Amino acid sequence: MESARDRLVQETAVALHDFTAAAVLFSHVVAERRGLNGTDARCVDHLRRKGSATAGELADRIGLTSGAVTAMIDRLERAGMVRRERDPADRRRVVVAPVDDQAADPLVESAQEHILRLFGRFDDRELAAVRDFMAEAVAVQDRELAGALARSAPPGQRTGKR
Repeated sequence: MESARDRLVQETAVALHDFTAAAVLFSHVVAERRGLNGTDARCVDHLRRKGSATAGELADRIGLTSGAVTAMIDRLERAGMVRRERDPADRRRVVVAPVDDQAADPLVESAQEHILRLFGRFDDRELAAVRDFMAEAVAVQDRELAGALARSAPPGQRTGKR
C-alpha cells in the first residue's frame, strides 16, 4: 500500500516535470519572439546565469564545435544579445558577455509579476525550502548535463571542464 509520503513524493515529481516542460516551452516561445533558435537562447541563458565565458568555454558548456560556437556568437552579437570583451585578467583573451536586456519582453515581465505574487502565498520558511530545492535541482541538472556533454564530445574535445 502506498503511503501518504510516497504519494506526495510522486505528485511532487510530476509537478516538477510539468514545471520543467512548461519552462522549456515558455523559453522556446520567448526565444522565437526574439528571433533566436534554441541553441542561441541556451547560450544567452547560460551567460546570464554563469557570467562571461570564452568561446572555447561556451563550446564545452553547450556542447558545440568551435566553428559552430563562433557562428553563434557572431549571430548573437549582430542581434545585440552579447558582446565580445577583452578579459580583464588577460588582455590577450576575449570573453563573451551578455548584454543587459534593455527591451524586456512583455511576456517575460508578465510571468515574472505573476510568479512574484505567487511567492506571497508562502511564508519565509516555505519560500526558503522552495529556493533550496530549486537550487539543488539546478545543480543536479548541471552536473548531469556536464557529464552527458563530456561523454558525447568527440575524443579530441573531451576536456572535462564543463
